Amino acid sequence: MPNRYVLDAHAWAEYLRGSPPGKRVKEILESGNAYTTATTLALLVAHVRRQGADATLAARVVQTMSEIIEVDSGLALKAADRYARTGGSLEQAIILEAAKWRGAEIVSGDKNFSSGRVILIK
Repeated sequence: MPNRYVLDAHAWAEYLRGSPPGKRVKEILESGNAYTTATTLALLVAHVRRQGADATLAARVVQTMSEIIEVDSGLALKAADRYARTGGSLEQAIILEAAKWRGAEIVSGDKNFSSGRVILIK
């Protein structure tokens, strides 16, 4: 079975910048199947737009290089339960549940992720 990864907005932002952590993300993207939650896509596009960069291009890159995981009511309720139990952020809970559902590791630059299934890029 190929490697599977769910990328968070931080990982995508570093990839789009072409930074050293972004080069690590590129290696990961080339080594397996990538997934991105719809909420992560929204956070990334908002971030890119605030930076004055091309948000349409950023969205196209993410949608081309990864499968978008829609946040339906089932995923939302599982994430809500995790968020209520463990805290952190709701976005982290959504990503954690999406990764669990896909049997994937999480790619992030956020040291606050509370899971052993996280590949930290920084």
